[in-house]
Amino acid sequence: MSADAGEASDPFPLLCTPTHHGLRRNVGVGLFFTADVPADDRDAIEALVPPPLRHELVWSRDFCYAGTPDRFDTGYDAGDRAALSAAIDAWLHATHAAAALAFVYLTDLPELAAYPAWASRSVARVPDLVLPWLQRHWSSGGPARAGAEQHATTILDNLSYFLLALYADATPDMTPALRARLLHVADIICASDSGCGAELWRDELVAKLGGRVG
Repeated sequence: MSADAGEASDPFPLLCTPTHHGLRRNVGVGLFFTADVPADDRDAIEALVPPPLRHELVWSRDFCYAGTPDRFDTGYDAGDRAALSAAIDAWLHATHAAAALAFVYLTDLPELAAYPAWASRSVARVPDLVLPWLQRHWSSGGPARAGAEQHATTILDNLSYFLLALYADATPDMTPALRARLLHVADIICASDSGCGAELWRDELVAKLGGRVG
């Protein structure tokens, strides 16, 4: 299959910065929807989540995070990880059918043959899809509410950095204009979410990109 054919068949971009290089410790998945998910619709979407990832379920309008406990899989063998990989794959496709996903971020890839190439192809979608989503979400969010909403904001802050850093690491020769766009989005996040360490990772991103532009 050609790269173009693969991109055309991908249901949504799937991005990953492997943490443990396999489903051997803990797994977190960020679901980035194309539109806000009404509170009344969330229970049905949560019901699709594989049981191991229901340990942590938090929402922020058009974003949901599902995660396992730390070291959830102590004693898991290859068969258990294969079953979990298949469950995650089925879950992501079922969720996309229920509420359209703009893209997905995973802390580690399911152990399925198609996933590494899918994740590799998806990095190219950061400028046209991920950056607009992040800019829209953080520009329109306002102060986070307490409790679960604040927790979701903290997680989304961290995943936003992972997404921007992933693209920066994979694109050493990006144009000055694109570099400026990444920094602009980082500045928006930092201004909207100063309590979650955004200033620190914004500075780390600046260093990755070789200094501030403009």
